[in-house]
Amino acid sequence: MAEPVQSTESEVGKEVQITTDGGLVKKILRDGEGWQTPVKGADVVVHYVGTLLDGSEFDSSRGRGEPFKFKLGVGQVIKGWDQGVATMRKGELALLTCKPEYAYGASGSPPKIPPNSTLQFEVELISWSDEEDVSPAKDGGIMKKLLQDGDAAGWETPREEAKVTVKVTGSVNGQIFEPEHQLEFVMGDEHVGDGLETAISTLKKGQKARFTLKPNYAFGAQGDASKNIPPNATVVYEVELLDFVKEKESWDMTPDEKVASALKRKDEGNELFKASKFKRAIKKYKKALTFLDAEYGMSDEQKAKAKELKVPLYLNLAACKLSTKQFTEVLEDCKKALELDPNNVKGLVRQAKAHIELDGWEEARASLAKALEADPSNVDVKREQARLTKKIADQNAKEKKVFGGMFDKLSKMDN
Repeated sequence: MAEPVQSTESEVGKEVQITTDGGLVKKILRDGEGWQTPVKGADVVVHYVGTLLDGSEFDSSRGRGEPFKFKLGVGQVIKGWDQGVATMRKGELALLTCKPEYAYGASGSPPKIPPNSTLQFEVELISWSDEEDVSPAKDGGIMKKLLQDGDAAGWETPREEAKVTVKVTGSVNGQIFEPEHQLEFVMGDEHVGDGLETAISTLKKGQKARFTLKPNYAFGAQGDASKNIPPNATVVYEVELLDFVKEKESWDMTPDEKVASALKRKDEGNELFKASKFKRAIKKYKKALTFLDAEYGMSDEQKAKAKELKVPLYLNLAACKLSTKQFTEVLEDCKKALELDPNNVKGLVRQAKAHIELDGWEEARASLAKALEADPSNVDVKREQARLTKKIADQNAKEKKVFGGMFDKLSKMDN
């Protein structure tokens, strides 16, 4: 689609009725550049001077010597600004005349702005950025530019396990590697990469956006030869969220459905664990626990079943975190499991493993002693006891070598 051609004729002095009720009028004082104007959600930078109709100034960014920044169209400023600045081009200088209903209304903004005041703002649109950083770490790894707004009545976005229908196009260095096509999948099932899934999770139904993904959120250092994506490539996706069906919430479930949903997530997590997909497995186990924590409406028997199921879920979380070296969190998960089942051998062994990695020798020794008391022939307990004994011996030998050498030097100095 060809871009509009900007008229070369100056519009200085032109008055524009921005609203049909005459409540917001713009007078152009200096022409802007190009033809583009900022869209809803853009971060805009302006200079302004605000005056009453008698010319008395009540506010000025120029007086402060610092431009003013705000997000357009989301209610951070008065209605006259949200609507007026949206019509301006970069570099444009305009006078916005805002009747009370587009300014501070019947209440005004005492003490400087009386009730029912019509205000005038000389506004210069310095710049704007309509890209938003939606990466989890806010490191610029996933930048979003909205191309098409969605359902005005909708506010929800697809979360984990929602079933989504999207149109996707992918390109790298301006070359299409993934022609536009329609996808239907469940969020979290690894049908698409984590970066693209994160991007989709920011869209409302009907929205279309361009996402720029840095390599660590796309195909990484290895690239993807099958798609002609070179190593360390920045990838661009255009995505339209056609529809999504969110997962049934726990408060909409019967107690039996909650337990069944928890069991399903536990089984899915176990499969992911076997495949060494620990991050995904952790999500499944945590999701299962949210169903079991929602005890409202459960009978005593169902609560007992939920409690029984929580123990392996906490232990599975601990196993995942041992594999990913999150030892402090391992201790937290084991503590929760052992509160429910104090003599659980797996819980005590995993707790000991984490203590050993964190050099908590005495804590590890106590956990293993309790585990051995519960199961005297357990091979895992004896293996960890041997590992603990060796680590303590190695540490003692290391300290003896360091401090022994130091004392030898001191004795020689004394002589």
